[in-house]
Amino acid sequence: MAEVEADLQRYCGIDLRDLWRPGGGAARLTYRRLKVLIDYALPGESATKTAQRDEIPDEQLAKIARLPQEGHGRWSHSDLLLARVIDLLGVVASGMRLKDPPAPWPRPGLPARRRRALSPEGHAYLARIRREHAELHGYSLGDGTEAG
Repeated sequence: MAEVEADLQRYCGIDLRDLWRPGGGAARLTYRRLKVLIDYALPGESATKTAQRDEIPDEQLAKIARLPQEGHGRWSHSDLLLARVIDLLGVVASGMRLKDPPAPWPRPGLPARRRRALSPEGHAYLARIRREHAELHGYSLGDGTEAG
């Protein structure tokens, strides 16, 4: 219960003691609202969610892991940024250029993308756009050609 009290204060600015105050106190807290806040307002790294996960026995975790995945779960903005960093590190680690990056880290709710080969016209169009952008912003393309 200490985890819930601390998380409600930290993430929601709500005093759990309001639950027992007349009218739900300043937060107008009810048992229904408390459940909603715990289920949907607290992030996965909260003490409450961590305590909930820690209560699941190993056998049940193994059973859950074998079930088909329902949905993709919630990702925070930080999670999405971290996935982007992983993608860019994959580019750097492989020594590849950004024009031919490795497959992106899977994101929730997005199917894996298949890369389509560009037509010669598509390659020419992208090369022209890159040259124009480099010229406009005054940088080198890094492929031996100078902008402008």
